[in-house]
Amino acid sequence: MLHPFHGKIGPVPVLFAHTGAEADRGNRIYAVAVIVLYPDKAPDTYTSRVRYRFFSLRDRRVSNLSRQEVESAPEIDTVTAGLEACLGEAPFVVVWSQRGNPGELERLCGGRRTVDLGFVAEYFLPDLESFSPKALWE
Repeated sequence: MLHPFHGKIGPVPVLFAHTGAEADRGNRIYAVAVIVLYPDKAPDTYTSRVRYRFFSLRDRRVSNLSRQEVESAPEIDTVTAGLEACLGEAPFVVVWSQRGNPGELERLCGGRRTVDLGFVAEYFLPDLESFSPKALWE
């Protein structure tokens, strides 16, 4: 279950993506954000909305995006290319899974190894009342 990394760990990308309930041409992601942390330089970031036809009121509430912003956003292939450029040679990506989307996040990362931060928190910190980013930060 646990597969350790060997050697020096360089850049650490952390990715979050908002996901809708229904797939739109095989995609449920409508917004993505990544920060790549480096040991010896300032972090890189990449954010983008993704065109998504099934944007709901619930999606609006959790993301604070408008339907117009999502409908006028670039297609998933364009966003994936921009994300790839930001991730560079990073061998893995730390992801925050939301709405059961780890498989979609892995595809978005070009097949890189993904580490689900929510699962890691649940596994190593089982006594927490909540595994939200706010609770983990506190």
